[in-house]
Amino acid sequence: MVHSPTEFDAGGHNLAMNVTGLNFSKYYKRIASGLNLAFGTEYRTENFQIYAGEVGSYATYDINGLPITNPAIQTPFVNQFGIEPGGGSQGFPGYSQPMSR
Repeated sequence: MVHSPTEFDAGGHNLAMNVTGLNFSKYYKRIASGLNLAFGTEYRTENFQIYAGEVGSYATYDINGLPITNPAIQTPFVNQFGIEPGGGSQGFPGYSQPMSR
């Protein structure tokens, strides 16, 4: 009898953001019944990363119980009802690859 895991490491993500701004404003009461000149600038940096989870959290398996990495040569598992069960964990399938931006 095969037992399904009840817990998965589905991976995760991290976001870091820094924002710096500089603004100037000057009001001239006597020009055109009140004129306000303003200038501003802002600089922002972001770093976003995704950490891959364990294979069981996102993989679909073949007929030999191995994760499918090449669908052209691997046949997906089909249960006794003729249904190809979805892969991965329920609720959240997990991140399959790390990513940075």
